[in-house]
Amino acid sequence: RPEIQREVQNILSGEFHNLVLKGQQGNGKSTVAWSLCFETLRANPSARVEFVEWLQLLDLASDAEGYNESARNRLSDYEYADLLVLNEFGGTRLNTDARYARIFDLIDSRCCHERRTVYTTNFTDAELVEHVGVRLVDRITEGLNLKFEHPSYRRAVRVAV
Repeated sequence: RPEIQREVQNILSGEFHNLVLKGQQGNGKSTVAWSLCFETLRANPSARVEFVEWLQLLDLASDAEGYNESARNRLSDYEYADLLVLNEFGGTRLNTDARYARIFDLIDSRCCHERRTVYTTNFTDAELVEHVGVRLVDRITEGLNLKFEHPSYRRAVRVAV
């Protein structure tokens, strides 16, 4: 779709530091996010690109609470990456203050330093507020928000088989 290609080029050129891809399952959000990773590396092979699932990030934040040096180093990698993709953002609720604080610090730092971050989610803003809180939603929606409204690709493939 031309509008998505245009927005992908905008984020690759650095015009936006946050990109939120919203929509139902199976309509290409993660595929677009992976494409951004590949295009970033194609344009700059030395770029630091990270793609992480939301649940993995929560696990790392929990591990970092217990002074796990490896977990803290990974969180630092995510904080300073040239491009970070948080896939399935908000898919699991933040349920401890310490974990929330670590995630908030990571996202807030990336926003303050205008580091490019892509979030994919199946949730609306209101649902995200329930899962991650208004402060995080405020930070991530400060950039570009694209809503994917076309039908699930996976569902169409299953029906055709």
